[in-house]
Amino acid sequence: MSERGGRPLPFSVETIGLDLPPLVAGFSRRLHDAGLPATPARSADFARALALVEPVARARLYWTARSIFVSDRAQIGAFDAAFRAVFGGGAGEGPAVELDEARAAPAPADDRR
Repeated sequence: MSERGGRPLPFSVETIGLDLPPLVAGFSRRLHDAGLPATPARSADFARALALVEPVARARLYWTARSIFVSDRAQIGAFDAAFRAVFGGGAGEGPAVELDEARAAPAPADDRR
């Protein structure tokens, strides 16, 4: 336990460094096996995004990965299952942050040419 002013702190914070190449490769392979479009280009984008956003929480990691690998709502279930398998979460437990899919509306069409 760390000390502050001679008093022990009630908790400590541990920083965990991510070894990006095997993490990205393993997760991308899991997504590809689940039928998601985990192309080499998307995997490279995921690695670059992780270097930029510093996934300090599972929710940040989830949304970073989902924004890159999920291109259709039909893929969300498979993505969530692969994410839980690689990064944790109990059976029946949803992703770190739930999105109310029922209320999400598609973006309007872009009529600009």
